[in-house]
Parts: sequence; structure tokens; C-alpha cells
Amino acid sequence: MVLINQKELFLGMKKIVFLLLTFSTALILLNSCGDKKANCEVISQAIVDNNEQMLKNEINKLCATYKPSKTGSDSYGQQKNLTKLTESISGNCDITISDVCYNCVNTTPPISTFKISFMVDTATYAKTIEIGLTPYNRLTYKGIRD
Repeated sequence: MVLINQKELFLGMKKIVFLLLTFSTALILLNSCGDKKANCEVISQAIVDNNEQMLKNEINKLCATYKPSKTGSDSYGQQKNLTKLTESISGNCDITISDVCYNCVNTTPPISTFKISFMVDTATYAKTIEIGLTPYNRLTYKGIRD
């Protein structure tokens, strides 16, 4: 008959609890690193106020969650991520996204664009957002135009 003393049993249970907590924390952190939802209020207010820095900060927060995934037809690896970005905005906000154009501005690296429009009271706001690439091929806000 094998006897386990209480101290060994306690230490074994402590290790199991520690491992479970570590595993649970890792799962929570991995799931929280996914796609962020757009802050609709910040995006629309930035456009209404012509506050480009506020818009840049919000767009770049969203872009930071998207990692490049190069394919044979997408050497920069951001086409799917541009779609995710525009879907994050249009899917969570009362904002319309149209004319999404991946790498359509012939610069090095190329710039992508999409049109964004929404209404506040009776006023319609419509702008074109420009998205470029960092030196590490990450999406980044480049500018806004009419």
C-alpha cells in the first residue's frame, strides 16, 4: 500500500491549479488578440471634426491586429486584412464602406483606398480613406480626402 503524505498531496494539487490557471490565462490572451471592433463614435466624430490625428489613431489601432499573410497573388499579404478592416468598420457602425481598392494607388509601396460615408442628423459625410503599408508590410493610415 502506497501512502502519500498531506504535504506531497498539497504540493501536487498546487501544481495542478497553477497549470490550469496558466493554461486558462493563455487561452484568454490568445482570444483577446483577435480582430478588434471599430470605435464607431471615434471614427465618425474624427471625420465630422476633420480631426485627422484622431482618425489615424483609431484606424491604426484596428490595423495593428492584422498581420501580413503573403500569397502568390498578394506579395504584401494584406488584401484579406483590408477587407477585415473595412468589415470591422461597416459591420459594427452605421457607416457605409464602398469602392474598396487594394493597392490601387501606384506608389512604392502601393496605397489602398476605400470610401466611407455616414449621416449625422441631415448632413451626409463622405470621404476616401487611404491605407498604406509600413516598412514591415503592416497596414497603416495614410490620409483622408474628399
